[in-house]
Amino acid sequence: MNLRGILQLVLVLTVLALGAVAGLKIVTLDPAATSSSEEGEGHEGEEGHAHEGEEVHREEQGEGEGHDEHGEAEGEVHAEQTRIDPETAKAAGIETAQVGPAQIRETRVLQGQVQYDVQRVRRAMARYPGVILRLNASIGDRVQDGAVLAEVESDDSLQTYAIRAPIAGIVTQQLANVGEITPRRGLYVIADLSHVWVDLAVFRSDQAQVRVGQPVQVRSLDAQLEATGKIGFIAPVSSALSQSTTARVFLDNPKKTWRPGMAVTGEVTVQEVQVPLAVRNSALQPFEGANVVFVREGDNTYEPRALELGRTNGNHTEVLSGLDLGTEYVIENSYLIKADIEKASAEHAH
Repeated sequence: MNLRGILQLVLVLTVLALGAVAGLKIVTLDPAATSSSEEGEGHEGEEGHAHEGEEVHREEQGEGEGHDEHGEAEGEVHAEQTRIDPETAKAAGIETAQVGPAQIRETRVLQGQVQYDVQRVRRAMARYPGVILRLNASIGDRVQDGAVLAEVESDDSLQTYAIRAPIAGIVTQQLANVGEITPRRGLYVIADLSHVWVDLAVFRSDQAQVRVGQPVQVRSLDAQLEATGKIGFIAPVSSALSQSTTARVFLDNPKKTWRPGMAVTGEVTVQEVQVPLAVRNSALQPFEGANVVFVREGDNTYEPRALELGRTNGNHTEVLSGLDLGTEYVIENSYLIKADIEKASAEHAH
C-alpha cells in the first residue's frame, strides 16, 4: 500500500474512533437525564403527599374546632350532668339552698317508759278504823283537793266522818269497797298527772356520754306525742338483769297526754357543735358508690358532687370536703335529678 492509501486508512480509523466516543457520551448522558426526570417525579410525589398531609391536618383541625381544652364540644352536657329549665324545675318541686354553717347535735336514742311522779301521788287514808258506809269516787275520776271521797263509821265512837282527797288529781286505784273495814293501806290512790317522770334505760355503751342537764326529745312510739325535757337524775346503781342505768327526765304534762306505763323513746343531745359547712340530710343521695348532692351550675345545669361527710343529726350533716361555702345544691326532690342523669348515662352507653 502506498503512502496515500495508508493516510486514508488512518483517517477512516480516526473517524470511527471519534464516532465511538460520541456514542459513549450519548449513552452515559441518557441515564443521567432519566435519573433527573425520575427525581423530579419523586419530588413531585413527595410534594403531593405533603399537600395531602396538610389537607388531613387541616381537616383534623377543623374537626377539633369548637372543643374546649378537655376535648369536649362547646355546650356539650357531660354524661353526669343534666339540664332542666327553671320552670320545669319549679313545677317538679326541685328546691335549692346554699351550703353554709349549721349546728350539729350528736344524739343518743334511748328506750324508756312514762312513770308517775311519786312526789305527786297520795293515798286517801282513814283517820280511824271503822266500816265504810259510802264511796263517792271511782277509778279514773278527777277529784279536787279536799273533795269528800268516802264516809266511814268509827269503831270507837260510832260516829261518821269523811275521808277527803289529799290533792287534786285522778283516782288511779280503789283499795276498798262499801261495808268493808277501812284498810291500813288507804281507800284510794290519787295521782297528779300534770307532771310525770320518763325513765330511760342507759346501757354501758352510752353511759359515758349521758349526763344530768342534757336536753331530751321524748316521743311516743307512734310519734303522735312529742315533748322536750332535761335529764334531772341518773341512778347511782345499775339493773342486775339488764346492766342498764336509769336516766330520769322530769316532764310537764299539762294536757295529761303522757300516761304512766307508756313506752317512749328519748333522744338525748350529748354534744352540740357549730360546723362551718353542712348540707341538709334531704339532699344526700347514693350515686355510683358515693354520697353525693346535686349542685346547680348556672340556671339549668345540675351535676353530682361526691362528699366526705362528718358528724350528722336528724337535719344536717357536716361536709369535710367536696363543696365550698355558698355552693347552690338541691334540697328537695334531688332523686329526680339522679334519675335523669342515670337515664342519660344508660342511653349514652348504648
